[in-house]
Amino acid sequence: MDKKLEGIDRKLEIQVTEIKSEIRLVKTDLEAKIDLTRNELEAKIDLSHSSLEVKIAELSSKMDGYSKRLDQQEFISRGAIVALVVGVASGFIKYLFFSN
Repeated sequence: MDKKLEGIDRKLEIQVTEIKSEIRLVKTDLEAKIDLTRNELEAKIDLSHSSLEVKIAELSSKMDGYSKRLDQQEFISRGAIVALVVGVASGFIKYLFFSN
């Protein structure tokens, strides 16, 4: 009976050892796949980050162009208002002082 129990114990130990080695293989395989996936994601994130930086730079240059155009329009508008005020003032002065 003891021999049968020892035989069963050995078989169980062998099976446990085999299961542990299979678990180690699966663990190693999963770790490799996780590392590969992590590297792929990091590469995609870096690519997206650089793409966003390029788009931000493009938008920044467009905004600079728009601000320059607005500055020019403000200058022209101020000039037109000043000319209008000077014209009205000179007409009013002419009417008051040079009327017959």
